[in-house]
Amino acid sequence: MLADKALLDAKKIKLKDDYRCGQLRIKMQKDKSEESKQAYLKAMNQRLEKNALTTYDKRFVKYLEQGYPIPDNCEDDDKGGDYISYLKTAIISLLICAVFAFIICFGIVIIDKNIISEKGIYIFDTAKYISTAVGSLFLTYILHRIFGTKIIVALSKDQKEYAKKQRKERFDDKKGFPKIFGKYISVIIAVCGFALLLNISCSGICFCENYFINHNSVFSNTQMKYEDADIYLVKGWTDGNGKYKKYPNPCYRFQYGNSTNYGEVETSHDISIDTGEISDENQQTEILRIFEKHNIEPVEIKE
Repeated sequence: MLADKALLDAKKIKLKDDYRCGQLRIKMQKDKSEESKQAYLKAMNQRLEKNALTTYDKRFVKYLEQGYPIPDNCEDDDKGGDYISYLKTAIISLLICAVFAFIICFGIVIIDKNIISEKGIYIFDTAKYISTAVGSLFLTYILHRIFGTKIIVALSKDQKEYAKKQRKERFDDKKGFPKIFGKYISVIIAVCGFALLLNISCSGICFCENYFINHNSVFSNTQMKYEDADIYLVKGWTDGNGKYKKYPNPCYRFQYGNSTNYGEVETSHDISIDTGEISDENQQTEILRIFEKHNIEPVEIKE
């Protein structure tokens, strides 16, 4: 098995050659003629000369050359299965899970964005699509852990039992922490990562006519009147070298909730959210109109 993995990693097995031999094998098994058998053996021996056959393929070629009857399928219970074919099927199953994961994640984020945008001016940074994509990768892993075995077995056709055995024993060669991580911790990380990134992607501030919405996550909204919050215009920030840099576009900060007084000068709220930079000029204009309507003049601050 290790030799077969090394063979695959070395990319000596060409997909077109593997596909051609697979078609010849199917024809041979269907008509069981000497002509189709020799055509299959010729193609396989050409690959053997290039050292591009797995251990199972070599044994099967030898089996046919010794004059044994052509089996109905290429899986021999005594010899096991074709690891390369299994691995290709596993990759296909992973791609299937990835397609569904990306559809689910981007579907949720886009639908959520459209629902919130109907209420007002929703500040949605397109960079959140990146977090959505990463969250989709976490969901891909989760889906594959749940449905991977069923998909692989369904696609395996001639080596279903071999595929089941590979899936069942895939963690057996690991010991200690690597085994625990692979079986349990990786799943927990994937679930937490997916939930966190989906919430990040489905969060932001929405400016409505008479109130603003702190869209905490896909399941949570906090509605607050402008008059009940402290609103700031953040002009810039100080980088790690102590240099002050200005934001090229407006960035607003909302603070609301329970207040804590520090002497007689400063008041701090327990909830603080930033819009991030708002680059859309139409959104900038509409926000200023809303502020003017409510006689709000954001306090300028420097980070």
